[in-house]
Amino acid sequence: MTGHRRLSKSIGTFDKAKQDTTKEFPGILGATFKGKTLVNVPDRAGYVYVRLRSNTSEILQAFNETVSPVYGLPVTVVRDTNKNKYYIKGRDIGQYSTWGGGASYQPRHAAQHGFSGGDIVWVSSQQFTPLCVTPASGTSGGNYVNVYPYVYYLDGLWHYIPYQSTSSLLSNTPTGSGAISILVYIDASGTVQTLAGSNFDENYDTMQEMLPYIPSLPDSSCIPLGFIRLVSGTSFIGWNQIFDLRPFINWWS
Repeated sequence: MTGHRRLSKSIGTFDKAKQDTTKEFPGILGATFKGKTLVNVPDRAGYVYVRLRSNTSEILQAFNETVSPVYGLPVTVVRDTNKNKYYIKGRDIGQYSTWGGGASYQPRHAAQHGFSGGDIVWVSSQQFTPLCVTPASGTSGGNYVNVYPYVYYLDGLWHYIPYQSTSSLLSNTPTGSGAISILVYIDASGTVQTLAGSNFDENYDTMQEMLPYIPSLPDSSCIPLGFIRLVSGTSFIGWNQIFDLRPFINWWS
């Protein structure tokens, strides 16, 4: 057999084996078994249950690496006739004019953002919101700060701290050189209070440099939350002026 004939035969065989058309089916993620709703197929990693939107409402298992495993999510299913295998092509966006809230429904990928993942998410203490001191208006700031709510246990009692705001703090702004720290704390009654410290060098802007100039708590029942660094010309309090002091470990001991 000449090389030309072998090539022609190989191409003919490939042409017969290839899938000429892709068969797509509308479906809905998830199925109910004995009153229990399931999306992911047990003991078959990467596969989900799909109910085909047809007269028979057939339930099949499809490989999924494109959408979130959300029960009831409309999807498009594709069948690979060569491998006799179904897989999820994507969301069936033709079913709705809007998805509400801008949800992307991306596949689960939390592991890659975990500590041992390839795209680690490093969390700042100020992303942990309980009792967090925050700017008055998102990132734009204002002349006061807000404190998020929380529940804590101290001196044998449970305390609920509601969402609170301080009064204006800019009246403490130095008029000349130097900087000043404004301590934000919770008193024994669960009320957010503030206390101004002494002036220090305005070139000090790290926590280690400023710690000696943060005022002391009035008594042992108070809980520190954070402090505000003010310098001459400060016109608003944003994230750059707020420093976290919450004692995450054993603040009740």
